[in-house]
Amino acid sequence: MQRLIDSKEVPELCPTAHEFGLPAGSPHLAFFVAVIQRPNREPSLPPVDMEGDRLLQSKIAGAIQICAQHHRHPSVEVLTPAFATDAVAAGLDRWLEVIARQHPIRRWNVHQANQDVVVLQLQVGDEEQVATIPIRASHLGLAGIEGRLQRVAAMSAGEFGVPQ
Repeated sequence: MQRLIDSKEVPELCPTAHEFGLPAGSPHLAFFVAVIQRPNREPSLPPVDMEGDRLLQSKIAGAIQICAQHHRHPSVEVLTPAFATDAVAAGLDRWLEVIARQHPIRRWNVHQANQDVVVLQLQVGDEEQVATIPIRASHLGLAGIEGRLQRVAAMSAGEFGVPQ
């Protein structure tokens, strides 16, 4: 989303995993943002429609596969549409789960960069390199950040040190 704000060029479909310091072949994470505005009405999602959600997810995944053929993504997983905070939390959870499955998380740590950003550090796979993943409180809230850290702790073999 930041690329859309900072650049007048069309961003790549998925940034490379190397931007975070993850090993080659690590999964990518991307979000699609859509807004429907209705005057004088509170934001809401349509009623739950499991079949409709599955159809929408498969259509989006298919479109991504077609558009990203030159990137050689082996598979695309699209999660159910949700409000931003819920979607970011679910997307991060799923992304971290796939990273841990492909390249086990050996150690982790987190430190606060500023009032809005915490930096999650992961040592994954057999690499000595540490991946750094910024997570914003404005996207998740403090409880959302805590939930992501608890999931990382459950997937990890240990910590670099005591999280701050």
